Amino acid sequence: MGKRTMLIHFTDILAQWSLDSIKERVAVDSSGQSNNGIINGATLETGIISNAFKFDGTDDYISMHRVSLNNLTAWSIEAWVKPEGPGIIYSEGNPAVTLQVCLKDNNSIEVGTWDHNRTGNWDWFNTGANVIKRNTWNHMVITLYNDGSVADSGVVSCYVNGVLVNSGALGSEYNTLTKEAAIGGNIGVKSGQGLSPFKGCIDEVTLYGCALSAEEVLQNYQKR
Repeated sequence: MGKRTMLIHFTDILAQWSLDSIKERVAVDSSGQSNNGIINGATLETGIISNAFKFDGTDDYISMHRVSLNNLTAWSIEAWVKPEGPGIIYSEGNPAVTLQVCLKDNNSIEVGTWDHNRTGNWDWFNTGANVIKRNTWNHMVITLYNDGSVADSGVVSCYVNGVLVNSGALGSEYNTLTKEAAIGGNIGVKSGQGLSPFKGCIDEVTLYGCALSAEEVLQNYQKR
């Protein structure tokens, strides 16, 4: 397949990793923001568009040291995923994980933020079971939007293959020091935190500093 052309919200793109090459173990950010990632063990596989990265579910991940959704009143995470099992798709935080998007055993998508400043606990949003199919490509978009009063909290919506599957409140304001992110696992794949590295393929990951609309999500899905 040919590469897709991003036509909407170009100025709001914080990072965009096509995950087509493992040359020099660098995941190139094509957004122009220079948020390149360091590849730790992931390999190439046929993707939804050109190549994709395959993660072994043990210790593969990509670390990005200069990008974060932290302290934004609206954001979106977009990716194509082909999971073989549960695990972390995207996370932020170092030394402790403070934001994670993961696939659960029941094929639900779960978003968690660590409420660093108030309760010191995790706040969770879950889509409900069986929104993702294993061993096939799924287009996933997570958006967060609020009225601008409190960063990193508001309404979270999850879209799969262009369709809204669930939305709900996410009330945490997570660690304001977060400046690192990871694809396929938490930073450093640290032990003792109960987090599972992703097993399967991930392709075409984009971070936005805005909440994509339902129409925009569908347009992006149809561009595959």
